[in-house]
Amino acid sequence: MSSFIAPLPVHESADEALLESLFSRLKPSPASLLKAALRFASHHPAKLSPQLLVSALQARGHQQAASWLVKLEPSIGVQEVMLQIGMSKSGVHKAKVQNHLLALRLAGRNADRFPLFQFKEGEVREWVPKLLAVLGNGLGAAHFLAVPRKHLENRCYLDLLAEGDDRNIITDLLEYAYRIADEAGDPAAATPGSTHT
Repeated sequence: MSSFIAPLPVHESADEALLESLFSRLKPSPASLLKAALRFASHHPAKLSPQLLVSALQARGHQQAASWLVKLEPSIGVQEVMLQIGMSKSGVHKAKVQNHLLALRLAGRNADRFPLFQFKEGEVREWVPKLLAVLGNGLGAAHFLAVPRKHLENRCYLDLLAEGDDRNIITDLLEYAYRIADEAGDPAAATPGSTHT
């Protein structure tokens, strides 16, 4: 065995151990990793179950979360959101459930956190609900915004939006989100030219 391969932890199956080992060494984007794994799973359904794939991707996401979650700070709690946008507690909850307000609940926490960047002049920025309609609420949308991207010269959308609400950046952000949803085969995702944007 070569020195760069760490010993595999004990798991229920050798497949699970192999996937965990592979995912821990790779640093591709989650979208490309998912695409490759789904292609493999479709050609070898007996070798790689969708449940195993989801489990491995979730584990990898938890490992990497700390490095990009910092970009989402500062964040505020429900009480501060109520003051920020003038909603009741039930109104904030409803806005979160209806994907009008980005909320995160981290592992080990029992309360939602709301990244402050999504508010401007006492309102939710207009592009936030559009993005959440495509990607859903929570860590997926947060990851999309906070991870550096090659086509943005290794910057993330949050970095660019911190400089101002540039229409071109917002358009690119939404179009890229639609592309990701389309590639993932999400039938609920609207296309940029539809009436849902």
